[in-house]
Amino acid sequence: MADQKKKSLSEWRELKGMTVQAMADAVGITRGRMGDYLQGRTEPSVTRAQQFAELLGITVDQVAWVPKPKTSRAVPPKKGQGEQRIQGGAAPQEDAEGSS
Repeated sequence: MADQKKKSLSEWRELKGMTVQAMADAVGITRGRMGDYLQGRTEPSVTRAQQFAELLGITVDQVAWVPKPKTSRAVPPKKGQGEQRIQGGAAPQEDAEGSS
């Protein structure tokens, strides 16, 4: 059986074709709480983990309780931060040259 490999809760949800809202409704929690579980911000209790496994037709052991890998995205530096780094690196060299 191909489903024996551990997958994150989010991967299992996608594989089984369930929406976040459908999973939340099935176990009696809010969509926001479900998102917390899917993103790994909160770990479910043993009872809740068993509910998820039963809902997905898998065992608790088949779930890797880790967040779905995030895609990296560039975060721009704060205003002026990039300029300070450039100027900060150049200033000591200028001072050293000027004092010779």
